[in-house]
Amino acid sequence: MRLASYAFLLGGAVAMLGPACLFTAAGGFAGARDENVCDSTIPVCNTTGGCVLDEDHYLKGDFPGTRRFVVRTHGEATVTVRLYFDMPKSPGADTNIYVYESGCVERFAFETAGRDIFREAGPDQEFSWGTKVYQEGDHLVEINSDATSSFYLRVDIDELGQ
Repeated sequence: MRLASYAFLLGGAVAMLGPACLFTAAGGFAGARDENVCDSTIPVCNTTGGCVLDEDHYLKGDFPGTRRFVVRTHGEATVTVRLYFDMPKSPGADTNIYVYESGCVERFAFETAGRDIFREAGPDQEFSWGTKVYQEGDHLVEINSDATSSFYLRVDIDELGQ
């Protein structure tokens, strides 16, 4: 009888949380965050971002390609971009992450410059890179890659001095 009770509870948990949250590395990467489809057009830096991405949301996508989104800060902060490569096929030659200061007066960059992004991610297939921004406001984040992989992306924002 106990086994049936545990099976019933597990079935209820799967129904409530969804199987991806319990049984996949991507679900573990996303955690309790909700997916943001990120298909809007938010003006920033003479271009547009697909959404304002915060710590309560993640987005999914496919490389090769480019993704742009906005991160909002209330002052000096560290913005960390985290990628989980789901089904990596080819690392390509160039993966670039650019975070722009509010007002686009400065750009902070991570560039693989020929290094293997999947090797940089390691065996858990998770890559992270962070940079400090100094002004409050909307910061454009742009990621482009010629790698071939589906990915999950989230940001962590550490507001300094708060």
